[in-house]
Amino acid sequence: MDKTLAYKRSKVHYRKAGKGPCLVLLHGFIESLDIWDDFVDDLKNQFCIITIDLPGHGKSDCIGDVHTMEEMAEVVKTVLNTENIQHCVLCGHSMGGYVALSFLDLFPQMLNALCLFHSNANADSEGVKDNRIRTIELINQNKHPFLSAFIPDLFAPENTETFASEIDILKQRALLITPEALAASIKGMMQRKDHSMLIQHAQIPFLFIIGKKDSRSPYQQVLQQAQLAQHAEILLLDKVGHMGYIENKKVTMRVLKDFTKAYSN
Repeated sequence: MDKTLAYKRSKVHYRKAGKGPCLVLLHGFIESLDIWDDFVDDLKNQFCIITIDLPGHGKSDCIGDVHTMEEMAEVVKTVLNTENIQHCVLCGHSMGGYVALSFLDLFPQMLNALCLFHSNANADSEGVKDNRIRTIELINQNKHPFLSAFIPDLFAPENTETFASEIDILKQRALLITPEALAASIKGMMQRKDHSMLIQHAQIPFLFIIGKKDSRSPYQQVLQQAQLAQHAEILLLDKVGHMGYIENKKVTMRVLKDFTKAYSN
């Protein structure tokens, strides 16, 4: 069911499906809650699934010049409060994982477990920040060529032809996002904290879904972070880049289902 709420005079769009223990799914940069449709269809018979268009994405409004990870975590909290949900398993893809870690930092009492789906706990290096500044410049000039090049590069090279239609759909959806909203999220990612120690001290289980050919979250780096956790489960995917929910949908869906079932209570 599609729903909206007001957050600081701005519209936030989200969906709720199914009944049972709550699983919250957060999309990444230039995505929307629609990326989770197949997951929702498969999981809604066992769980209450909440999917959210993060600020500036999908049907949610841009809420400022900078979308910090903390403010987006506050948006997630507002949705859960609206639905009277006190505890959940939280799963975030890419930027959604950064938001999930900020949520853990701010509201640890609400989380039963957390899944980082092609995401990591590191803050941006100075080199990455420089690249993000250049990205904002490119988007302000013309977002079309940037998105056309950016999205296929998220996949393992051998998968771009196989998933050409899915890539086209991602491009079409991304083109609906305004340059201002894209820039706001990029600025927010540039400002995010390093949450490595948060993983080390957290009392909840973690699931790390990792692609061996992920150019955005290199698997060796994420494996090192997984070792910090008191309880970590790892899905390491061969021939997968940054988009495992497409590149290996069947396995990632099954593993997330089992993880959520194990730690919902």
